[in-house]
Amino acid sequence: MPESTPDQKWHVSGYTELSKIGSGTQGRVVLARTDNSSHIAAIKYLDSGLLGNPRTQLLFRKEAAVLQRVASPHVARLYQYVEGPQGAAIVMEAVGGSTLRKLLDEQQVLAPEAALAMLKGSLFGLAAAHAVDVVHRDYKPANVIVQPNGQSKLVDFGIAVLTGRGDGLGTPRYMAPEQWNGGPASPETDIYAATCVFFECITGAPPYPDADVQVLGELHRAAPIPYGSLPEALRPLVARGMDKEPGRRYENAVEFVSALESLASDAYGADWEKRGLIALGAAAAALATALPLALFGGTALTQGAAIISGTGGAAGHAAGSVAENAGHLGQAAAEFSRQGILAKVGGAKVATGVAGVGGAAAVTAAVLLWPSGPEVGGISRGSVHAYFTRPGLLVGQPHMPAAHTPFIKLDLTVSPTRVRPGTKVRFTMRFTARTPSGGKYASDGSLKCFGEHTKRKDVIADFSFGIGSDDGGEEEPEPAGSEGNVWLYEAAVVPRSGLPQGGGTPIKTVQKHAQESQPYNMDTCAYLSTWVDIHDFTVPVRNSPPPGSYRLAPTNPPRMVEVTRQGTKVSPEVAGGRTEGTLPELTVLPE
Repeated sequence: MPESTPDQKWHVSGYTELSKIGSGTQGRVVLARTDNSSHIAAIKYLDSGLLGNPRTQLLFRKEAAVLQRVASPHVARLYQYVEGPQGAAIVMEAVGGSTLRKLLDEQQVLAPEAALAMLKGSLFGLAAAHAVDVVHRDYKPANVIVQPNGQSKLVDFGIAVLTGRGDGLGTPRYMAPEQWNGGPASPETDIYAATCVFFECITGAPPYPDADVQVLGELHRAAPIPYGSLPEALRPLVARGMDKEPGRRYENAVEFVSALESLASDAYGADWEKRGLIALGAAAAALATALPLALFGGTALTQGAAIISGTGGAAGHAAGSVAENAGHLGQAAAEFSRQGILAKVGGAKVATGVAGVGGAAAVTAAVLLWPSGPEVGGISRGSVHAYFTRPGLLVGQPHMPAAHTPFIKLDLTVSPTRVRPGTKVRFTMRFTARTPSGGKYASDGSLKCFGEHTKRKDVIADFSFGIGSDDGGEEEPEPAGSEGNVWLYEAAVVPRSGLPQGGGTPIKTVQKHAQESQPYNMDTCAYLSTWVDIHDFTVPVRNSPPPGSYRLAPTNPPRMVEVTRQGTKVSPEVAGGRTEGTLPELTVLPE
C-alpha cells in the first residue's frame, strides 16, 4: 500500500529512500533500496499538485507503459508503476554513469571510436523500441546515459509515441524535417536525431547552429549537411542517417548498426569498439552520478504538454498499475513451474514447439558484455520479452491492435557475475505479464471491456502462451526455500540474438517466490501479473563447469514454446510470436 512519511511526502511502500537525486516543478526523483532484498532503484514521483491534471497523469502513465513495452539492456528498465489517491510513481532501474550531455560539455568532442560505440548502443535501444512500434521522438544527449563500462542506455520516453502518431514535439536541435512539418513519427525520425547527436559527438557542435526556431526548422528541412570537420570516412553514415527524406534513411536501426560496424572496422580497425568503450567508460566514470537527472523527463511533464496518441485504452496503460486493492484472479492468470512460465486466459494449457525467430527483431536487444578483471564480483543483467505482432489471431479478435498484445517480460540479474568454484550466486527474475481478458474490439480497433467475469461469447477467447517448456500440470507457486532450477548455456553456442533454442544444463537452486500480484484492470481490460523469483546456488567445487563464459536462464529454452488458441496447439508464428532479449552472463574463473 502507498504510505506517507512523517513530512507527509507520499512514498512507495517497500522502499527506503537513500537520497534525493533531483526535484523540480514536476516532482522529484530519489534513489531507494527495497526493504526485503537491498535492490537499488530510482523512483520518479509525480508532484502531488499535478495529480488533479488528467493530461499530466495520462502522460505519466504512458511513459511507464512505454518503458514496460521496451525490453533491452540499452534502455532503462521499468520495475513497477504505482498510482493511488496520494500519488503516482515510476520505479525504474537506477543507472550509474553520466549523461552524454555532461560528457560533451566536459570534453567537447569524442574520439571517432567512442562516438561510434555510443551510437551503436543507442541504436540497439532504439531498435528495441521500434520492434514494439514505439518511437522515442526526443533522442538527445541528455537522454543517453553512458555507464562506467562504456555501455549506454536510453532514458526519458516521456513524449514517445506509437509509430505513425504524434505531432512535432521534440528538441529543435535534433528534430527531423518531418517533425518540423508536423508529420507522423516513425523509426526514421529517431534515426535522424541519433545521427545529429553522433555528428555533435564528432565535431563538437550540432549540425545546424542554434537560431530562431523558424530558421532552425528551415535549416533542418532544406540546408545541406555541413560536413566541415567530420572525418571523410564517417560521412556516408551521416549522409544517409540525416537524409531529408525519411524513406532514404536507414530502414531501421539494425540496418544502421550493420552499416556502422562495417564502416568502423574498415576505417578504425577490428578493435575499434574495444577502444571506444574503454574511452567512454573512463570519461563516464570520472563524471558518474548515482542517477542522471535526465530520468526526470524535463519539460515532458509540464502542465499542458502534448500527450501521447494511442490507438486505444489498453495501449496507454500497458505497464499496468499496482492496484491499491488487488482484483480477482478469475480464470486469467500467470503461472510458473520449474521448467516454464505461462500466461493464459481460460482453459487448458498445452506445450508446443517453437520455430526460430530471426530477422531484425531478433537483434534488437543485443548487448555487449564487456569482460572485467579476474576477481570474483560484478553484476550482469539481461531481459527476455515475448509478445505478438498479430495478437488478434491468437485471442479471436481480428481488429485488436498490435499495441495491445499480450506479453511476458523477464528482467534477469546474476550476482556475482564472475565466480569460482565454491562461490555463492544469486539469480533474480522479475516477472511481468499482460494478459487481456473480457474485451471486444470494434472494426476501428476501439476496445469495449465487459470485465473479467463476463459470460459473453464474442470477447477475447481462451488462449495461453509461455516461455520455456512445461509439463502440462497445474502447479501452485513454490513455497519459499523450495528446490528450483536455473539453466546454464555455453556462451559460444548462444546465437547472435542471445537466446538459445535449448540444450541448457540444469543447476539446482534454493528458490524463493515473492511479491506476487495479479490484479485485473478494467481500463486495460487485462490482468497485470508480477512476481519475483530468487534462486540461490553455489558453484560446485567438484564437477565445476570448466572456466569460460556462460549464460543463465530461468527456463529451458528461454523462448516462447507454449501457445494455445481455444485449447488447440498453434505455432507462435500464426500470431506473429516474437521472443527477444539477452541472458545475463556468468563467467567461471580458473581456480
